[in-house]
Amino acid sequence: MLNHFSVAVLHALVLGLLALTAGVRPALSGQVLISAPGTLAELWAGKARFARVGTLNWQGAGSEQAGSFVVYRGIWYVFNRVSIDPVSPDCRQDNAQLVVRASRDNGQTWSAPVTVATPSESPEGIICAVVDGSAVFDEQTATWHLLAQCLGAGDAGWSLCHYSRRSAQPLGRFVADKSNPVVEGGALWSRLCAGSGKACPATTRDEGTPDIMGKRDGSFLVTFHGFDPVSLHGFRGVAETRDFHNWRLTGPDLPNDATLGPRDCRAWLIGCAGVGAATLMDDPMGQYQYMIVETMTKSLQCTPGQQWRFELIRSQARKWPRSGGAGWERLPEGTLITTAHPSKAGACPVQYARLFRDGGKVYLVYEDWDRIHGTVDRPLLMLIRETG
Repeated sequence: MLNHFSVAVLHALVLGLLALTAGVRPALSGQVLISAPGTLAELWAGKARFARVGTLNWQGAGSEQAGSFVVYRGIWYVFNRVSIDPVSPDCRQDNAQLVVRASRDNGQTWSAPVTVATPSESPEGIICAVVDGSAVFDEQTATWHLLAQCLGAGDAGWSLCHYSRRSAQPLGRFVADKSNPVVEGGALWSRLCAGSGKACPATTRDEGTPDIMGKRDGSFLVTFHGFDPVSLHGFRGVAETRDFHNWRLTGPDLPNDATLGPRDCRAWLIGCAGVGAATLMDDPMGQYQYMIVETMTKSLQCTPGQQWRFELIRSQARKWPRSGGAGWERLPEGTLITTAHPSKAGACPVQYARLFRDGGKVYLVYEDWDRIHGTVDRPLLMLIRETG
């Protein structure tokens, strides 16, 4: 017979399981004991799922967000933005810098934050914010590269800024590229969207949320979002660069157009206004490349009352389809991530979903904001193979 204490414990366990599974989709599950790691191909075939293995907590919800993860020599590094005071009276919004932390125990504990890239005011211009960065370590040159979304003063809009650090670890100040911003707002999108029959309008601009996939044949592959202020639609583009100054947009493996946009996500989400932030991951077998991408129904801007969720899609490896074609395939089980805190007043409640790999294990992290109470949950999930 259960005594009062046992009943209370059982009740708490049931409530905990309900809280863990609220808001997640069929390919995700609550916290479990982990067995064999799964693969993204097995996830696609219904033979694996993401299981929650922890929660990432490193700072207060209101001051830091947008973690980007890199695993190097078994150490997890997370780069995220921190709000700061404006560097100039001309900086009116999004005043922030980037910091990095390290974890040697798979995200259970984290080192103190170290500033890596900051806004600046100089005769060459003003950079008011450095946010949403993507980092990679180049083994050939023993150099860390950081590509971030940066904001100029006034109505300058969003651009891309490059920073680097010659060291085996990124826990220190990165050197700002003398050519920053290395991509002026609209510089890449004006080329991608030029001409007839393009999936993106010529008014697309605001290169942001860069994601460095890695280095191949001497070039870094980078995806980035764009925003059209006329239609309020979001797009995703792709380019290659050897030095973060010169960018190749054309070639047999590049679309010379948006690779994702409203034409694609409307097949998954009624009234979809396009796509925003994304993270790409290669298939170790070399057959597919996988992307987790945010989609929304009104605008790429955080607008209350719209649906905001993450989809997992894939295409043939090293093939970048043009938006509107048949090259992207959605996860058969449907939407991967939705919020556990639905609210008509909430704006972009789920954000910055990231895929990253540590050895043979694939992890997923995202932010789920409870806008009413001002709190955030950062679930850490691992892809595991289904049993039975």
